Amino acid sequence: MPTKTLTLIGGLIVLTIVLLFVATRQGTKQPTPPQPQPSLAPAASPTPTPPAYTTLQLSPNPVSIEAGGKGTVQVLIDTHENTITGVQLELSYDPKALTNVVITPGAFFQNPLIIPQWNKVDQATGRISHAQVLTPAQAGVQGKGIVATITFTRATGTPSAQTTLEFLPKTAVTQSGISPSVLKSMSNTTINL
Repeated sequence: MPTKTLTLIGGLIVLTIVLLFVATRQGTKQPTPPQPQPSLAPAASPTPTPPAYTTLQLSPNPVSIEAGGKGTVQVLIDTHENTITGVQLELSYDPKALTNVVITPGAFFQNPLIIPQWNKVDQATGRISHAQVLTPAQAGVQGKGIVATITFTRATGTPSAQTTLEFLPKTAVTQSGISPSVLKSMSNTTINL
């Protein structure tokens, strides 16, 4: 064989051996894990959500009404450690047993905004919706008091029985900057007819 051919074949063999050595050497190398990149912004600490401490209660419990008589129930609030900015009340009652149901704001909030679309009594379905909130200029409130007063009349011809005035799940209490509701518990009332 000519010398050029032998030299070319020898060079190819050496090149192949070098490439195999490099390829097997690279396969055993461990990849380095990605390093965390330093952040220029300070780490934001999560703001803890304060626990829900506020309670709502319908009082008195029970209420007794004579035939054709009127009744009054107050919605009492105790915020405990919460500083609240609004209340949304959703209640239900039996419209066959109670009529002329009216809800009015109590004295717990001073000059609250009453939300018109959430301030109605549906006499046909027996649903009360009422919401009052503080204006952005007003500070949140803590303490105990009367949020609202509900008055009603016993429907004529209603047999002696018991019915309830009860809170619905959409009832909520707000605290500025906190979501969801800070409402812990609700207590309904029994109405003896």
